[in-house]
Amino acid sequence: MAEYISLKRITTRAMSELLALVLGIAITVAVGMTLYTFIPNYLTSMQQQQKIALVVHDVFSVSSSEAILTLSIRNLGTKEVKAVNITMLSPVNLNVELIAPSIKYKVVNSTLGIDKLGLPPGHESILTIRLKGSDISVGSKVVITVSANYIDGSTASASAQALIV
Repeated sequence: MAEYISLKRITTRAMSELLALVLGIAITVAVGMTLYTFIPNYLTSMQQQQKIALVVHDVFSVSSSEAILTLSIRNLGTKEVKAVNITMLSPVNLNVELIAPSIKYKVVNSTLGIDKLGLPPGHESILTIRLKGSDISVGSKVVITVSANYIDGSTASASAQALIV
């Protein structure tokens, strides 16, 4: 009977400890590489960054104290832009007035605020603005910044500059 037990030990060999350790490390590395590949892509797809593009088409002088600015705002984000604030940084102390399109707006200092723009993703809105002030002359630089508020509460901003012709 003793021979039968020893024969059974020989036929039911277990895996060596070294082989088990190597397989455990290999499986851990494979799982780690898989997670490293998929988790960053998953996290960045969850963060949808909102962007706008600002293009100044034309700034021309009408008189020594008045100029007309035409610009476009494009929604490059994934949500709808509900409101924009257009600020004239230079020249300072400008009076601004939205000529087109005819929508409700408010002016505070040199900032023109449009609360109900409704700009869907991928669309563009062209705005024509009258600038009035004492520092307007041909060759002067106009610096504009636009901040957009999205329907989900996120914001984006862009700036541009142009010379008055």
